[in-house]
Formats: sequence, structure tokens, C-alpha cells
Amino acid sequence: MATENLAAETPEATGWLERDSQGMALMISRTFYAPARELWGSLTRPDELAKWIGRWSGTAGIGKTIAFEMIEEDGTLEHVTILGCEPPRHFRGDFGRSGDTWRVGFDLTDAEGITTLTLKHYLRSKEDLADIGPGWEWYLDRLVASREDSPMPDWDDYYPALSEYYERL
Repeated sequence: MATENLAAETPEATGWLERDSQGMALMISRTFYAPARELWGSLTRPDELAKWIGRWSGTAGIGKTIAFEMIEEDGTLEHVTILGCEPPRHFRGDFGRSGDTWRVGFDLTDAEGITTLTLKHYLRSKEDLADIGPGWEWYLDRLVASREDSPMPDWDDYYPALSEYYERL
């Protein structure tokens, strides 16, 4: 399962900013040689998510809240309210508790078995980018590694190395 953006010894910052009706969002993409329905499982099934980012539990559905434990964040438990879910193309959710949430989602587009995953993280402040950007680059490269059965990338290669790029966005 190769991808165009393999985690390298010195990772590359790839994010960009876009504004839409919901606000300013950090966007980061990865391309996979797999159909969208296959990649969807890596993004939504608890056993596959646990390989690269965390585990969820509860009853999923639009408008419902699930518990999400981020395994690389000292077991941080987030509440995720599912705002949109259209398998295998689209997911949006609010992470956190009322008044202190961050909206994240992803879209999958595919053509002839090649799927582009685009992550979208809505920003409360551009000042958060120096931390958020490197974190998502690392997690997405962990997704790549989990799908390729490769060694997981080292956080120390991403932060603070990619922070300056994100500060300038």
C-alpha cells in the first residue's frame, strides 16, 4: 500500500489553509494506492484506528457522541460528536466538550483505486498551527506506516522541526 508522501527521515510539511463557510481550516492530504472503501476502514474501524491514532467506543451515528482515546496522547479521552458521516467519502466531528471543541473531518476521493485523503482541522486561532500542523503530519504518516506495515515515525522528527513552516502559514 504505497503512498506518495511516505514518512521520511526528515518529514516534509505539506499543509495549507483554506477558508469556507465554517471558518479557516488546516488541510493536509495523503494519497494511497487503495480504493476509498478500503481506506475508510483504516479511518473508522476501532481495531484499525488503534494501529495509528486511537480507539473509539460507544454507539456511532450522526448527532451521537462517542468516546475516543488517543493512544499516543497519554490516553487522552475525547468526546466526539459526529456531525457528518457518508461512508466511504466523508466524516466530520467535534472533538472535546461543549465550549472547548475542535472540528476535524476528512474526505476521501478516489479514481481507479487511488484515493486521496484530505484532513480538515478548523482553527480557533492561527497561533495553534505550530502545534497542530506537525501533529497531524505525524499522525497521517502513522496511518501510512500502519497500512504499509512499516515502522512508526518518530514524533521528535516532526516537532519542533515542522513548527516554523506552520507558524508562517
